[in-house]
Amino acid sequence: MLREIIFKILNDNHYSPMNYQQLATIILRNTDEFDLNMIYKELVLLENEHLIMRVKHDNIQSIARLGLKLGIIEIKAKGFGFVKVDDDTPDIFVSRKNINGAIEKDLVLVEITDEKKHEGIVYKVIEHKLGLIVGVLHSRKNNTLVVIPDNKNLNFEIKINNKHTLGANTGYKVVCYITDVDQKHGLIYGKIKHVIGHMDAVDIDVISIVYEYGFEVDFSKTALHEAKQAQSKLISNKGRKDLRSLAFITIDGADAKDLDDAIYVERDQDNNYDLYVSIADVSYYVEEKSTLDQEAYLRSTSVYLTNKVVPMLPFQISNEVCSLQPDVDRLTMTAQMKINEQGQLLDYQIYESIINSKHRLTYDQVNQFYNNNQKQLNNLKDINEMLWDMLSLSKIIRDQKIKNGYINFNIAEPKIILNSKGKAINVINRDRGLAEMMIEDFMVRANEVVAEHFYWLDVPFLYRVHDKPNMDRLSDLVIFAKSLNINYHLNKDNVTSHDINHFLDKININQETHFLDKLLLRTMAKACYQPDNIGHFGLASPYYTHFTSPIRRYADLIVHRLIKTYQNPKILNDEKILNKKYEKLVTIGEHISKKERDAIDAERRVDDIKMAEYMSDYLGEVFEGTISSITSFGFFVSLDNSVEGLVHISTLKDQNYLFDKDYHCLRGQRTNVIYRMGDQLKVRLIRASIKEGKIDFELFK
Repeated sequence: MLREIIFKILNDNHYSPMNYQQLATIILRNTDEFDLNMIYKELVLLENEHLIMRVKHDNIQSIARLGLKLGIIEIKAKGFGFVKVDDDTPDIFVSRKNINGAIEKDLVLVEITDEKKHEGIVYKVIEHKLGLIVGVLHSRKNNTLVVIPDNKNLNFEIKINNKHTLGANTGYKVVCYITDVDQKHGLIYGKIKHVIGHMDAVDIDVISIVYEYGFEVDFSKTALHEAKQAQSKLISNKGRKDLRSLAFITIDGADAKDLDDAIYVERDQDNNYDLYVSIADVSYYVEEKSTLDQEAYLRSTSVYLTNKVVPMLPFQISNEVCSLQPDVDRLTMTAQMKINEQGQLLDYQIYESIINSKHRLTYDQVNQFYNNNQKQLNNLKDINEMLWDMLSLSKIIRDQKIKNGYINFNIAEPKIILNSKGKAINVINRDRGLAEMMIEDFMVRANEVVAEHFYWLDVPFLYRVHDKPNMDRLSDLVIFAKSLNINYHLNKDNVTSHDINHFLDKININQETHFLDKLLLRTMAKACYQPDNIGHFGLASPYYTHFTSPIRRYADLIVHRLIKTYQNPKILNDEKILNKKYEKLVTIGEHISKKERDAIDAERRVDDIKMAEYMSDYLGEVFEGTISSITSFGFFVSLDNSVEGLVHISTLKDQNYLFDKDYHCLRGQRTNVIYRMGDQLKVRLIRASIKEGKIDFELFK
């Protein structure tokens, strides 16, 4: 309310620029809701947030009145940049001459000079937000040391003090950060934080990517000490439900060591299913605000690279004391559910527990068991009947999900096969069998039950939310689909997940239009974490959270802590504590959502490197593929195994092509040749850069 009053006064043409005291006088004259101290505090906050700024004679003015916008600048390799602002304004283009000393990721005030073209100039650099930078140490004249960033968009060198190299020599990959920017002379100074290794060392590019996205590879000595202490922490079943007599099992990939979920299923006399989903109680071992906890929060997630796992927690926690290995007692959090044959939830409980897993199974084992209709799995008589009950329950849950509108894009994911030395030797499409889908069904159901429980308890909670699609993009796609004879009516006012499924059905009827499912996926919003529940659009779940993977996701660890916290009736009735908890969850949600996106980007970059490594053995060979995306500079061709490469426009015979964004095609200006999404063609591999993770094709005729 006060903030709105301040902006109204500052943006009112009736008032000329004024200082703090003059503005406060106007407010106090018109209302008695605020005192002078409150007004001054709010003005300081607004100034710190750069929403108002001082002009001549210590007067203040809103940045809107000054025609400025606040945003983060991204600078491209050629020197120009784009400022991303917080509102709905398109990115603002800034030419090289108008950058005015800004560097990548700077928080800037930008003045818009052309509204129609969305062009502007950097008015002022507010703050350098560029974090850790990965690059190679080089020596210049006079023995000056500089780091040249790997990121080609960072078109500057960082000067390093010769005495602070941490033992790195010329040619070493290092992680550094900026300490000072001399805009007048165009000089940037920094310090080295980590030495990664020599630039030519094996897999150095993979490790560099981990650091580039802000993930620490190693844990501090203090965190490792706390992890070791956690191993020796005594476990007790006091206050916990003892489930050790039940035949819990784990089903994971053959190489998995961080086993954080175990399942037990039985039928009651009424043919209802009792589903127990027990999850490793990481919160018992990782104490809040400990160094171990702080480092887990900074990572927020484990990063699963093609040839390496960068864990959120040290192996003493992730692979040992919390991993639900067979024949050992483990502390867990359990969601126990009673589900009938129609998929309805009849009853549930959420509680602390102790289990003793009886068998560690792999997806391949269980898939083979189901596919061959086996009566027995490796002489494990005690669980054979349960495995079939699990599959039946899984089908019931999945059918219910589909009925509710669950969206299944079913887009192929690549799986990169490595040899014993870590070299990529094959790329295949990842196969998801009955076992993988079954475990996913159980985890999703448990997440839904936990989320709904705390939603109706009406307390601050951390939800996994997924908003509705971008309606502009979706509308454009519907128009494009009509040009391919796919007629679909879109309800713009209230699009549902059922609508998306109907669209998918129409897309997938014809093999020639199957490529549209990827375009449809791109219209979807990104899922994130927040305390305000808006449901999960893609899963068609009105209540959803992440409860099932606390070893590898910080969100789940937070949820476990909240479950324990709300067992205290005093906290449930303390509005002050609940408000603080809500504010804290907003901050946590924003941070872990960003780190999740960083992890996904890092994983994709490493996949690109390994795919290029695999394809480097096939230079000059011809492949059949499908155009998977179109750009102004060419088009990408996807092979059957999901390997993707660029056919650059410069390699085409007639280079005079126009990019038709609306119809996703390149049109020849001098010929009638048109390249469209979904076109099948033959290409020859002409380049595979392992360092850059890029693959280039040319057309083969």
